[in-house]
Amino acid sequence: MPGCEAKRGLQTQGGAEDVPDVQAGPLHIECKVGARPPVRRALNTAVSTCPKGRIPLAVIKEDRKQPYVVMMLDDFEDFLKEWWERAN
Repeated sequence: MPGCEAKRGLQTQGGAEDVPDVQAGPLHIECKVGARPPVRRALNTAVSTCPKGRIPLAVIKEDRKQPYVVMMLDDFEDFLKEWWERAN
């Protein structure tokens, strides 16, 4: 992500289950890729493992398609509110 320090979780190295796939600023990110990635499961995992004060979301990449982001509506509203306040 441009302008944001991001780091990968430790799942591939036998890390803890509550570590996200990617931690980027306040974002607690679960990533799924494949022909039919489990979108709801990815979001549920992000939400259930997300520490207080962070924003859980899932990045989904279906085969041969553009990736997209999924998040809970209340988190999206909080995210937009904070962005708007900083922009103005």
